[in-house]
Amino acid sequence: MKVFKNWVVVFAIFLFFVTVFSCEKKEKSQKVDLDKKTSDASRLVKTTDTAKSLTFCFDRRLAPREEITIYGSFLDYLEKETGLDFTLLFSEDYLKTVENIGSGKAQFAIIGGLSFLKAEHDYGARMLVKGLDQNGKGEYRAAIIVEKNSPIKKLSQLKGRSFAFGSNGSTQGYLVPRYMLEKDGVLLDDLKKYIFTGSHWNCARTVIKGDAVAGGVQDTLAFRLEKEGSIRIIALSDYYSRSGIAINKNVPEEIADKVKTALLQFDPAGKHKDGLINWDKTEMSGGFSDTRSQDYDILKKIAEKYRLLGG
Repeated sequence: MKVFKNWVVVFAIFLFFVTVFSCEKKEKSQKVDLDKKTSDASRLVKTTDTAKSLTFCFDRRLAPREEITIYGSFLDYLEKETGLDFTLLFSEDYLKTVENIGSGKAQFAIIGGLSFLKAEHDYGARMLVKGLDQNGKGEYRAAIIVEKNSPIKKLSQLKGRSFAFGSNGSTQGYLVPRYMLEKDGVLLDDLKKYIFTGSHWNCARTVIKGDAVAGGVQDTLAFRLEKEGSIRIIALSDYYSRSGIAINKNVPEEIADKVKTALLQFDPAGKHKDGLINWDKTEMSGGFSDTRSQDYDILKKIAEKYRLLGG
């Protein structure tokens, strides 16, 4: 993971692979070894052997290349602080992230509330730390957006219109926006159509291009795009516990404690800022705090309402 800022060529090659794989209906996760300084694309896809490294996976939110850059620089920090080796595992969707952290293909996951609840329910995963925003708050909101010149001003006007979600495993991209619509009297059956785009960025792009009248995305991205003049926010949700880092149940406590200590000491706006790349675009821009499973109880009730947690 070292000398991450020199990886421009490697990222370009990796993005090519991501694009090819994402066009297939049934994609395979790709393990990216960010410590191999090479332009040989074949060496970017690692085996699943984790004997020499621990693996992080993540829920997709932004463009693939951007996320690899962001999280790669973050793992540089973790390697330095813990003395452990880390590998980044790219998953094509939220459900695959849940499977990866649950099955042990990844030991850690940068993960949203709904994904965590599924990983906890199906595999016994636990949340290690919860993310904080730049103000040190451990909650976030979902935003429902429209194109900047759209005449839509309130949620009730979306009846009979098209709507874009991110992933069907996303908290801010599906679970909470669906709940917001329902509270304003708009059920899924009331929409002309609704689509799942796979990520917050894809959802926003779908709205900007006019392929959907409105969409549900994370507040961080919505605020940024509204400031840039690309979209307009018509509704914000209540506050819910932020994304965090989940851990597979079989990770030894010694390793879990070492990683957790490094995460709680992480100071992205202060002494660790220089080693990071675009960390302010994440849902953990202020670092991490301790957390409890019950922090996600409200989201759990909503997920159960829509039967998203199994039987």
